Amino acid sequence: MANLPAGRDLASVPGERLGPISQGFLLALIICALSLPGLWQMPTLDRDEARFAQATKQMLETGDALRIRFQDKERNRKPHGIHWLQAISVRVLSADQPTNIWAYRVPSVLGLALAVFGVWALGGHLADRETGWRAALLFGASPVAMAEATIAKTDAMLTGLVVIMMLALAKCVIPRAPPIHRRRGDLFWVLTFWLALTAAILIKGPIAPMIAALTVIGLVGWRRIIGAGEKALPPRALQPTLKKTLKPGLGCALMIVLLGPWAMATHRATQGRFFTDALGGDFLGKVAQVQELHGGPPGYHLALLPLLFWPVAGVLPWLIHRVITARGSPGFWQPSPPILFLCAWLIPAWIVFEGTSTKLPHYTLPLYPALALLAAMALRTAPGAASPRWVRGLGIILLAGICVGVGAAFILLPLRFSDASPGPTAYGAALLIVALSGLAAHANWRHQLIRMAGITAFTSWFACTMLLTTTLPGLDRLALSQKLAQALGGYPAEAIFLLGYEEPSAVFLLGTQISFAPDAVTLITDLGPTDPAIAIVAFPEAPAVERAAKDAGLHLTRVANIDGFNYSIGTPTNLVIYRRDGDIAVPRPSTRN
Repeated sequence: MANLPAGRDLASVPGERLGPISQGFLLALIICALSLPGLWQMPTLDRDEARFAQATKQMLETGDALRIRFQDKERNRKPHGIHWLQAISVRVLSADQPTNIWAYRVPSVLGLALAVFGVWALGGHLADRETGWRAALLFGASPVAMAEATIAKTDAMLTGLVVIMMLALAKCVIPRAPPIHRRRGDLFWVLTFWLALTAAILIKGPIAPMIAALTVIGLVGWRRIIGAGEKALPPRALQPTLKKTLKPGLGCALMIVLLGPWAMATHRATQGRFFTDALGGDFLGKVAQVQELHGGPPGYHLALLPLLFWPVAGVLPWLIHRVITARGSPGFWQPSPPILFLCAWLIPAWIVFEGTSTKLPHYTLPLYPALALLAAMALRTAPGAASPRWVRGLGIILLAGICVGVGAAFILLPLRFSDASPGPTAYGAALLIVALSGLAAHANWRHQLIRMAGITAFTSWFACTMLLTTTLPGLDRLALSQKLAQALGGYPAEAIFLLGYEEPSAVFLLGTQISFAPDAVTLITDLGPTDPAIAIVAFPEAPAVERAAKDAGLHLTRVANIDGFNYSIGTPTNLVIYRRDGDIAVPRPSTRN
């Protein structure tokens, strides 16, 4: 285990003078402060977040907690856990306003807080509490973690449960106390491991079992490959019999008791379609082929790593150089149990994600805590280790490229997707990020790696906070569904028809009963001659709709035009709102776009 440097005591670690519960509470507050700013400001995002939120909203509307639906279609893609958590959050926090998207995002914030708390605890177990604090803050300030904490999906909560699961696994296989003092604690952590695994299955199906299985296989396989005996990995340093340690019989029985009723009830409610679609269509389908154009070559996740895990971007070249230069040392192939554990968590699962056909940037989020811990442990043991100039130069280039790109985003995004020009706040934020990148580059050049990581973590947090609270919410040209909801006001949702615009956020904000027409003639037929109705038509279809209405003797009146950019398909979009003469008047927007 790593020791504290000379002249440094544990009291100097943030929160070290507090008790363990107080430290965890303080850490949770810090992470919530990092994550909460974008919770309210960000509009409903297409398409995954809107689909999850709408399915939860329908669960609340119908009272059916077993059949997940998006309008009249079954959505058998993910288990029910995240929808149940979102439903509880909405019932408690926003029962009278079910379209408040922030209430659906609360479970994601809690998931990130759980993940960071687990990283802190795991760092304290594998090394020391300072390493745990450093790793937790590196992970919590990363762009991918902060982004997922403000999106109402599965990934943040899944990551939190995976980290707790891996904490329990580490407590079981890497003990720090004599066996005579560990019997009661062993049972607690064994139960924690299986309970976290069960909860993670309810959130995102087979992902957590895959990570756990690959980690165990990596631990056992590595020992067998290198022939590690008691000299390399003493029995009390890494449990030799995982079957005895993890008690799989007890764990399987617990999972059957907890998951069995849900599985049988869901099977009956969907007549078996849920598990066929979720496992065969969603999970295995993503492995075998590209879905929804979300593909990428092997190395996709590795290429995105510096940007998504910005706080360790400048450290990555140094870490890679250390690994390459140490590969010939006697102890390289016999790493310490903590390093072996983290590598078994990170490397096999990362290879699997790189090998799947469908790829999205957040898929590897449950593996980033392991990388944060490895980086923090490396910084702890060799904070000022010298490296060649080309290594330091590569780290500076990575930092500079990311900082300049993010700083430019504060200026370019409003110019492209907002009706208002970027203000002094945007220019000031961009300049501050560039200045901070200069400080981080200077620290890198002088081998002050811990200082560089701290500056970069603060820069990442600041940039993400500004993007989530000011820049992205101000891109009004991207908020088409929000503009529609404001324009229609309190008009009855069951009388709204759409043509040429089928984004899930429109269903979430305008109402479950809105209808989508395949063509202009069908739209006019559905409008009918008497019932009050509103038609929302994407501009390329507008002339055809007007001709069809004229042929049918139906007079339509244009109420408003909503102009913007549909980022889901990457094209400018103009939406025309029609009403029939004699219908209830729809309030016009205060500004015409």
